[in-house]
Amino acid sequence: MILILADDLSGAAELAGIAASRGLKAEVQVTVGPGLFLKAPSAGLQTEPSSSADVIAIDTQTRSLSPEAAAAKIRSVYEQAARLRPEFIYKKTDSVLRGNVRAELEALAQAVGRERIIFIPANPSKDRCIRDGRYFVHDRPLDQTVFASDPDHPQRCADVVQALGQVGSCTLRSIRVHETSPPHGLIIPDAHSQRDLNGRAGEVDGQTLAAGAADFFAALLDRWCEQRTLPQRPNIPTTSPGPALFVCGSPAAWHQGIRQQAESHGVNVLSLRAKDRRVHEAIASLRASGAVMIALGQPHRPDQETASSSQPAALLEPLIDAAVKIMRQGDIRQVFVEGGATATALMERMNWSRFEVVPFDLLGVGCLKPIQTDETPLVFAKPGSYPWPEGVWKQISKQEIVS
Repeated sequence: MILILADDLSGAAELAGIAASRGLKAEVQVTVGPGLFLKAPSAGLQTEPSSSADVIAIDTQTRSLSPEAAAAKIRSVYEQAARLRPEFIYKKTDSVLRGNVRAELEALAQAVGRERIIFIPANPSKDRCIRDGRYFVHDRPLDQTVFASDPDHPQRCADVVQALGQVGSCTLRSIRVHETSPPHGLIIPDAHSQRDLNGRAGEVDGQTLAAGAADFFAALLDRWCEQRTLPQRPNIPTTSPGPALFVCGSPAAWHQGIRQQAESHGVNVLSLRAKDRRVHEAIASLRASGAVMIALGQPHRPDQETASSSQPAALLEPLIDAAVKIMRQGDIRQVFVEGGATATALMERMNWSRFEVVPFDLLGVGCLKPIQTDETPLVFAKPGSYPWPEGVWKQISKQEIVS
C-alpha cells in the first residue's frame, strides 16, 4: 500500500487521482484536531477507518497551522497511519512552496526514520521548473508571479533554498541535474523535464523520503507499478450526468482568469459577498444552462497581502453556505471545487470525510465519491493555482462524465 500525506485536500485528491488513473484502488481521507481521523458517521467517535485501497491519500490540514503545530500533527497522523503498514510513503507539498514545507518534511522524515529527503516541488508538465536552484513558472521567477502576493503564503524569493527558510535540523542543499543526490539531508534537485524526474525516482531507496509535487509522484508511481504484478481493476461506475456547480474560493485562480475561462465556455459566474449569496440566481442559471460557478471574486485588497490565516476561513463562509444551499436545491450531480481550503470547508460542511477515487484521466484533477452516503454528487477537486483542463469544459458542454 502507498501512503500519501498532503497538507490540503486538493493535493491529496490530485495524487490519488493519478493513482486511480493507473488502475489502482485509491481513497482520500481527511483528518481533524490534533491528528485523528474524522469520526466515523455511525459511531460518532474518532476512529481509524479500515481500507483495502492500494493508495490512501490523507489530508492532514496543516498548511494554515504554525510550523510547530504542523510538524506535531504530521508526526501524530503518521503514527496512526503506520498501522496500515505502508510499503511506500510520499509527502505531497504545494508545488510553489506555500505552507510549512520544511517543518513537515523534516518531521515526517524523522518519524519514518529516513536520513535523506529528495524533494522535487517542480511540475514540468505544467511549466513549473527548477533551474540552477531557482523556481520558474512559465519562465518567470517565482517571486515575479501572482504567488508573490499570495494572501497567506507570499512567495518573495525564487531561490528554493532561501524559500524554504533557515530554520531546520537537516542540511539543505540544491543540486544540478548532473549531480547525484548526497546520502543525507534535504535535497532539492533541479528539474526541467520528465526525464529529470525519472532519474531522481531511481535514487529513492529505503533510506529516502520522497516528497514534492504531482509529477515526481507520477514518476515514482510508474516505477513502483513496474516492479509489481497488479490486478486489473474495472473503472468505478460514475453517477448520471446532470447539473454542475463550480465553487471557486481561490484568489490565485481568480487572478489567472477563471471567470473569463468559465464564461468563454458558457458557464455563468456569480461573484458573492457576505450579504449577497445569490442562491436563487445560481439555481436559475443551472436550470437554463446546466452549470454555474460561484466565486469569492477578489476578496483581498493589495494592502492585505499579509492578512492573517484566519481571514480566508471567514471569507469562505458565505461561499460555502451558498454552495450547500445550491447543492440541496439544485439536484447537483457534479461539483467542481477550486482550492484546497475551499474543498476542505465544503467537505466539512457536508460531513464527508472518506472518499473513493473515481478514475478520471485529466491531469491535476481528483474525482471523489463520498463513501458515507449513497446519493451524493461526484466532487472534482484541484489546486487553485492550476486552470481546469479543457476536458472539464468539454464534459460540461456535453453534460456527460468521461472516465
